[in-house]
Amino acid sequence: MKEDAGYTRNELTTYLEDHKVQTRNLFAGNLTKHPAFDQYELGKDYRCIGDLPVTTSIMKDCFWIGVYPGMTQEKLQYMIDTIKEFLSTKT
Repeated sequence: MKEDAGYTRNELTTYLEDHKVQTRNLFAGNLTKHPAFDQYELGKDYRCIGDLPVTTSIMKDCFWIGVYPGMTQEKLQYMIDTIKEFLSTKT
């Protein structure tokens, strides 16, 4: 998500959830920011090359939309329309 998108991941996912489209935050990206890494020392227990801006962005901005093999075209279209509806309020 671009810094100047005009909305956050949480705003979008809240909107989707309020409209019965299930979401989950993506557990990936910059795992060095995860609390499990608090017990480890950079340079001793693990190494890191740079600030990892792309992985940090993935961690902050990405999410999953709930789908399953039985999704109908109507349900998929509802999700598309709901996302477009949200985005139309942000332009």
